[in-house]
Amino acid sequence: MELNFLTEIDRQYAGLTRTFRKIADYLKKEYMQLPFQSIQEVAQAAEVSPASVHRFCIQLGYTGFPALQREIQTYLQKNLVEHESEAYRNWKESGNSILKEQVEKNTQVLQEMMTEDLDKNFELAVEAIKSARRVYIIGLRASYCMAVYMHNLLMEYMDNVILLTLGVDDIYDRIAGAKPEDVLLAVGFKPYTNYTVEILKHFRKVGAKTVAISDKPSSPLAINADISLLPGNRTPSYGFVMAVTIIKALGISVSRIHDPEVLEYYEKKKDFLLENDILM
Repeated sequence: MELNFLTEIDRQYAGLTRTFRKIADYLKKEYMQLPFQSIQEVAQAAEVSPASVHRFCIQLGYTGFPALQREIQTYLQKNLVEHESEAYRNWKESGNSILKEQVEKNTQVLQEMMTEDLDKNFELAVEAIKSARRVYIIGLRASYCMAVYMHNLLMEYMDNVILLTLGVDDIYDRIAGAKPEDVLLAVGFKPYTNYTVEILKHFRKVGAKTVAISDKPSSPLAINADISLLPGNRTPSYGFVMAVTIIKALGISVSRIHDPEVLEYYEKKKDFLLENDILM
């Protein structure tokens, strides 16, 4: 599947107005972010008006901005499936051990992930968690397991951690009381989910601190977060090995908080679980 709008932009580019060229340049560079952006956000990034973005979409042959978004979203979904299928076929045809290959790749991922920015932002994230009134955590679809893992680790030492899930209770009811003293920890990797991005935007709107664990600077989670925990990887990966490492480190950092209340809470919880035969 090809992205028709890129071909159409190239075909019309020489005859475009200055305003339309600014939009064209932005779309060609950042089209992977369009499914997660509103027309207002695209207009602001391209330094034009929303009306100009709408007219440009019509110029390209679409009924409007939503139609262009749908085409890109379909392309990204199909491209991801084809990429995963191709990777699976290559593993089968190579005749090598899939387990061995994954161990080697993940070892390389861990060796490459550390950067000065990651180290600095990690410390900022720890401080945000330590000082938060409430700590909200979200991760959906494939990233949900990472969110649950982070929730369980932090709950060992804190009683103000809330895991946000899509289910019987409305997620928006649970975040309606979010305040500037709160922090949101969001986990997400490509393909990203609209819900996670929208929740991030909501927390930023109310003035709360937002922390994203994601895969690259152009991730819509990273774009909408105050603090981004991103790897410095050159090796392609889905990020889960990196995420587990960062989440575990966050848990250890919280456990080292020498606050009498934190330590008392941990000891009481451990005793309670032992008394009720939850732990062995």
